[in-house]
Amino acid sequence: QFPGGLQRFWARPDAVGTGDTAWADILLSYKASRLRLRQDLQGAFANHDFDRVISMKSDWEQNLQMPSGLIEDQHRKLVVGQKLIPGACFRHKKFDYRGVILGFDPWCTCPTAWRARWVPNRPAGEAQPFYYCLVDERDRAGRQSRYVAEENLESCEFVFPVEAELVNALFVRSDQLGGYLPGPQLEQALVSQRSTGKFSL
Repeated sequence: QFPGGLQRFWARPDAVGTGDTAWADILLSYKASRLRLRQDLQGAFANHDFDRVISMKSDWEQNLQMPSGLIEDQHRKLVVGQKLIPGACFRHKKFDYRGVILGFDPWCTCPTAWRARWVPNRPAGEAQPFYYCLVDERDRAGRQSRYVAEENLESCEFVFPVEAELVNALFVRSDQLGGYLPGPQLEQALVSQRSTGKFSL
C-alpha cells in the first residue's frame, strides 16, 4: 500500500506447485478412491447390507485409501482434505455460505491477477488444492459457483440438502450419505480430468 492509499497486489506468473504432475496424480487418484468408497457405501445402503455399511463407514473414517510411499507433506495434505470430494457438502469458514463440491484442482489455476487479488498468504495459499463449488441459493442468490481454497472449506453434512438449481442436474441425491454423488455429466468430467489434468464441465 502506497502513502496515498493506493494498493497494488502481485503474484508469481505461475502458482507454486504448478506442473507437479506426480502430486497431481496422487491427489486425483486419492480423491477418486474416496469417491468410489462413497459410491459403494450408497450401494450397500440401497441393498440393505448393513454389515457392509458399518465396515465401509469405518474405512471412510479411518481413511484407509491413503496411498503408500508418501512423503510427510503429501500425507498431511491428503489428510486435511480427506472429506472434501465431489458431492460433499460444506460451509465456507470465512463467509459462512453453504454449498456442494463439484471438483477440484491440485493448486490454484486462476490467472495471476486473480491470485494476486484473492489469494492471501502466497505462495503457500495458492499451492493448496482449490475446489469448484455450487453455492446454496439461500445464502447467495442466482446460481453462483465459486473457486475456493481448501483452507476455507469445512465439510458439513448438516448443510444437506443444498438448494441450488444445478444440483439436480449434476448430482444424485443421497439422504443416507448426507450429501450427493456425481451424476453422469459430472462423473464424465471427473474421469476426463484423470487423463487431461483439467477439470471442465
